[in-house]
Amino acid sequence: MKKVSLLLLLFSFSFATTINVPADQSTIQAGIDAASDGDTVLVSAGTYVENINFNGKNIVVQGEDRETTIIDGNQSGSVVIFDSGEDSTAIFRGFTITNGYASFGAGINLNNSNPILRDLIVMGNTVYQDNSCGGGINCYGASPLIENVIIMENSSNSNGGGFCSWTDSNPILSNVVIKYNNAESGGGVSCNNSFPVFQKVEISNNDATGRGGGLLAWGECDPVLTNVTITNNISDDEGGGLYIHSPSESFLKNSILYSNSAPDGDQIFIGGMIDVSYSDIQGGWEGEGNIDTDPLFIAPDSGDYHLQANSPCIDAGDPSSPLDPDGTIADMGAYYFHQVLGCTDSTAINYNPEATSNDGSCYHDVLTDIDGNEYQAVQIGDQLWMKENLKVTHYNNGDEIPTGYSNDEWANLSTGAYAVYDDNESNADTYGYLYNWYAVDDDRGVCPASWHVPTDGEYTALSDYLGGTSVAGGKLKECTEGSCPESEYWYSPNTGATNESGFTGLPGGAHYYYYGNYRHMGYNGSFWSSTEYGSNDAWHRGLDHDYSEISRRDYGKDSGFSVRCVRDDTEIVTILNQNLTIPQSFALHQNYPNPFNPVTTLRYDLPEDATVSITIYDMMGRQVKTLINDQQTAGYKSLQWNAINDAGSPVSAGIYLYTIQAGDFRQVKKMVLLK
Repeated sequence: MKKVSLLLLLFSFSFATTINVPADQSTIQAGIDAASDGDTVLVSAGTYVENINFNGKNIVVQGEDRETTIIDGNQSGSVVIFDSGEDSTAIFRGFTITNGYASFGAGINLNNSNPILRDLIVMGNTVYQDNSCGGGINCYGASPLIENVIIMENSSNSNGGGFCSWTDSNPILSNVVIKYNNAESGGGVSCNNSFPVFQKVEISNNDATGRGGGLLAWGECDPVLTNVTITNNISDDEGGGLYIHSPSESFLKNSILYSNSAPDGDQIFIGGMIDVSYSDIQGGWEGEGNIDTDPLFIAPDSGDYHLQANSPCIDAGDPSSPLDPDGTIADMGAYYFHQVLGCTDSTAINYNPEATSNDGSCYHDVLTDIDGNEYQAVQIGDQLWMKENLKVTHYNNGDEIPTGYSNDEWANLSTGAYAVYDDNESNADTYGYLYNWYAVDDDRGVCPASWHVPTDGEYTALSDYLGGTSVAGGKLKECTEGSCPESEYWYSPNTGATNESGFTGLPGGAHYYYYGNYRHMGYNGSFWSSTEYGSNDAWHRGLDHDYSEISRRDYGKDSGFSVRCVRDDTEIVTILNQNLTIPQSFALHQNYPNPFNPVTTLRYDLPEDATVSITIYDMMGRQVKTLINDQQTAGYKSLQWNAINDAGSPVSAGIYLYTIQAGDFRQVKKMVLLK
């Protein structure tokens, strides 16, 4: 008998039908009537003037797009009804629901049903009867999942202009906006004898002539509100934002109540009980982690309640809450601010123009040559490079580097010399000087102290890090920020130029005696390596206006090329820790290098002895590796991770989180493993 039942079940699922409206059925209700459990009704864009009822069928009814697929109830009752025990396999999504006119649930009325409502706009619906509820959506003994829904501009003559939950309902609302609704009580939301859950919900600009401009909880309604923004709601009586009536109990966490108004209790009027934590409450509210400060919405006057980059609500939520999608501590409010962690100081070597939050990793290193010229540097991979061409006129011991030679004299040199393009000194301000290889190779040194002319191998490492010779040139070439590949210095087309490395390679041209002094400014940039090719030649790297590659060629040592310098010791840990003793505060720094493959270094500061736990997680929150869980003394610390998990197996490429717990200090950062 069990086998027969199983076969019948498989048979029924294998023949699920898709019904298209209006191609197969002229109306949505006709499509529903023709469907059986497990079927799908697909509705093309358009306006359908009708009222529909799922009639107990656990089917999917899906509109083409919620902006363009509209069900108009023609003021003839509830637009959509679930009243026959539909469960979570009944899914309704992709519509605008409007022009309903009913005693309960004018937009969508749910009675003892638990469907999924997703990707909807419920607007312009009216509940007209006294002691009624739910201008937009009404739940009676219903526990739907409501996701990505906008409930706006609905009204109720009594309770719950936007949304109503009562009599043993347990709805879950996630990523929902409830705005510009009005009612006598509970302008946005009204609940009674139910347990609604609100997650990432905006309740704004609702109006009640009585109690509860934003939300009214009465008669043993116990709402749970997490990451909710309740703002700009108005009550003409009590509780501009929230009205909690005895014996209701409410829990509010990681939320914002701001700029609500009422004659009594602008933000919260409490007659029952409310537990508020890690929330921004205008006027203040007792509770762990609560603050009272302007949340700094982007544009509250026009209804944009996302957070500005400097909002005090960022990372101010409960540290034990799930991390925000960007891997940082939970923010307050319905809309988390997506942080790109990195160095936000534009003068730092490792400045990240895309970073929105400074992670404390900024470091500076301005090179100064013996002549007093200063150069900015840039980190590329695990190397530190000058981002300007060298223009020094003395060796590091103070001896002058000779210059002023004629073309014939230049051709016969076997000692160091430099020239300026076209013998025009103003060119040196932008492009630096052109040096023969003998100056590059001179033991007295042309680069600033602790820096040197890169070897051929170091240039190879640079191009490999940037993706190989075929694309590295474009990533190294200067271009106008925001208008790449356009450039003030390179001739068009400046192929592939992005300067995403920050190297800012310039077309300084070259000095070739056999061409008659100077050539190729604007077309090419040539850079010496310190590696000899033979008795007469040495390796150099070239950038070209018409190619995205970086070329590797040997040229005569008597050629005059630009020079970039690379730091002797590019280990950033050394740079950051030099001349340091005991740190003043706890800190977890950005890993280096990042991205990495396969080894990276994690640094952290302990101002005091502490038990330290550093753990790596994947983006699903699963533990990958415990690097340390032990007592440590105060100081500047570092650990390495080789992309191996606790089981001893290599992990896949991707984004990982690393956390530190040291005493009461806790911090989380992201890192990227490339393979």
